[in-house]
Amino acid sequence: MVIVKNIQFTPKALGNDGAGGVRLRCRVFSAHDFSTIRKVWVDLRHTTLGNGVEISADDERVLKPSGEGDYVGEIPIPAGLEPGRYRIPVMAEDSTGARGRGLGTFMVSYRRRPDLPPVGSEVFLRGLEAVAGSIFTEGNEILALDSGSDALAARLSLIADSRRQVNLQTYALGGAGAGTRILDALIAKAEAGVAVNVLLNADTQLPFSPVSALRLKLNQFLSDLGRDAPEGPAPPETRPAARGRGRRRMGGVTTLMFNRNPLREEPEKDPALGRLKDHWLQKLQDAARRMKGETAEEETRTVSGAGPGGLPALPLLDYAVHEKILVSDGRLAVVGGRNLDDRYFSHWTDLDLLLSGPIVNHVQLGFLEGFAQTAKASSSHVRLPEELLDAEPPSPKGVRALFVQSRPWERRYDVMNAVVRAVEAARKRIFITSQFVVLPDCLLKDALMDAARRGVDVRIITNSQNTGQEVSFSAGYYLTIKYLEPFLAAGVRVFEVAGHPDPERPQ
Repeated sequence: MVIVKNIQFTPKALGNDGAGGVRLRCRVFSAHDFSTIRKVWVDLRHTTLGNGVEISADDERVLKPSGEGDYVGEIPIPAGLEPGRYRIPVMAEDSTGARGRGLGTFMVSYRRRPDLPPVGSEVFLRGLEAVAGSIFTEGNEILALDSGSDALAARLSLIADSRRQVNLQTYALGGAGAGTRILDALIAKAEAGVAVNVLLNADTQLPFSPVSALRLKLNQFLSDLGRDAPEGPAPPETRPAARGRGRRRMGGVTTLMFNRNPLREEPEKDPALGRLKDHWLQKLQDAARRMKGETAEEETRTVSGAGPGGLPALPLLDYAVHEKILVSDGRLAVVGGRNLDDRYFSHWTDLDLLLSGPIVNHVQLGFLEGFAQTAKASSSHVRLPEELLDAEPPSPKGVRALFVQSRPWERRYDVMNAVVRAVEAARKRIFITSQFVVLPDCLLKDALMDAARRGVDVRIITNSQNTGQEVSFSAGYYLTIKYLEPFLAAGVRVFEVAGHPDPERPQ
């Protein structure tokens, strides 16, 4: 056994404006005779601070040759780090291979940098690229699809016009109505020789519509059988378009089901030491316990049946592919909020964007990365999609656009970082719509309240109790109410969608 004790972080609290770091001192001993301390390090894998930092012996306070005694190091605190209380394990290993762990804490508070350039300026755009991990493209055409009928028609049109490839990613694909129309269109294209690649969430898709997943998987099985059969002359409708390709095009459906468990690269687990929750998840569960009046001593206990922020333990409240992407021939794309279910096109308010221009290449690459990552993690022996990058050329009347993705299982929170940077740079107004407002102490909450206190007109539209019931998740409304008090105190204005009195009308 190795003992790590007397862990001290200095300072105990600091801001997240990038102005400094925290210094660490601890004491390490081994219970094994004649062993030496081989390594002491800080494990940061549950945070966005990196994998870890090795710390060094304080030569004046260490015994020789055992290496037992005091160790010192420093953890840099970058600008924009998620605020909150950080539980930091300090690990040590001796020459016998035995390990030990101690736990220290420090606080990071929100501190907006005063020198942020205004929204739209070139300096702002370059900074946004840096935190978003992507770059702006010029000359894009963007059409907002705020009508459900237009959003459905755009998707069906993109599928119908495809000649080589359709890539689809969604949180849920319905088995009736609009979902069936889209599914039928995809399968028809696959049977005509178009390569159809679909990425679905297993934990939401299977309870939502197992029939849709089964139809896709059956078509994939039949496609694979056809590919294994002796190849004869291609029927006319499956012959490749121009571009000088002489080979037969390989159509059919390839479907992958995203599973959050294999995608997450878990740190090596020591049975004696356990593993800490991710920083953001721990904060959400801390908030849920405070709402229940539980004490700090209970904070390490797992709440049975409860998810983050007090939400019910529904699937995918931790890691999910929540993006909705449709790309046709690498040329046109639809991205946005709508799942592929009737209610999203006929009964509920939502928003999508129809994209053309160079930004489509970025959307396509984003889909391909997620598809390949899911295939690798699930050990699925599937053919990966062709990297078809055939976006429309820049339009002289087009606009700048930035495509941003998150990969939370890799601790990449690029979407949140981009939104926070825009909030921090805002001078006049910030308008938001969101299904729920469940923000415990976190970077986005602090940035929004700071903006309101600076005089920015911050307004949020969210669901009422009535419309929350509409999506069979009225618990989200009651949680929202619990989290709104600090927003209102800061000057944020919150509006509830009342919904139509007639339950048959769009809500």
